[in-house]
Amino acid sequence: MPSAEPPKRTPTLLVQPLRTTIEDEYFSASQMMVFEDNPKDFTLLYRLGLASEKTPTLVPPADGSRNDSISGTLLGTYVHEVLSRLGKWLTADGEVVESALDEVITEILATAERHTNEEITRAVRLQCTNIASTELVRKFAGNLINSKQEYELLLPIGVDFLTGVLDVLVQNTRGDWEIWDWKTNKITPEKGIDVLFEHYRLQLECYIFFAAQLFPQQEHFTARLLFSRLAHPAASKEEWTRTLTATRKQAQDFGETILRRIERMKEIG
Repeated sequence: MPSAEPPKRTPTLLVQPLRTTIEDEYFSASQMMVFEDNPKDFTLLYRLGLASEKTPTLVPPADGSRNDSISGTLLGTYVHEVLSRLGKWLTADGEVVESALDEVITEILATAERHTNEEITRAVRLQCTNIASTELVRKFAGNLINSKQEYELLLPIGVDFLTGVLDVLVQNTRGDWEIWDWKTNKITPEKGIDVLFEHYRLQLECYIFFAAQLFPQQEHFTARLLFSRLAHPAASKEEWTRTLTATRKQAQDFGETILRRIERMKEIG
């Protein structure tokens, strides 16, 4: 007697969308700021590698417009570079070694411009000496010359990584580590120091989260924005800086917010 054929099975159809998870991605505060401002721009810039409509096009200035460039992006870049080598031209007593400062400026300009420019040199020197002459910097001078400059970080967060570069990691008088971030923005009535502080708040929250992971015994954290164009010898810290402070619990909350934001960023990627 022939054996019975097994009953035919109807194939199971998967009608629900499959959810894929990408791990080991790298995220930064800059990416998050773009995402919060405009998710479409984030997708174009960081997912597709395309420029958004708001991405500026850099056009080499003509000779007649060079002064505008010096007073803007280029000057800010050079000032930032010189400040990253602050330990080479500032003493522990807060005094500027003029010859060392000029040597650093000349080296940076020669590399970037392939020549030196007296007008740029004067402008960079003025901002840097103004910063060094403030009460805040003189108070921190002894620790600043041994601080960590341009400190690169890569920390795990969830299944991904958070990256960043801290301009300055310096100890204060209590022995706690602070993050300093130099800002060379032009200050305008529309974009005053408090408006810019709110703009960079997310970045500062990321930095405080970094510090909480680096220093597990520390309970209080400070991330400080320093606006170079507002510094002058008599400036109080309220005139040219803004700070975000947090407890360890608040730093942990920042981390949870960052993680949720990363999850949202990955969903639209």
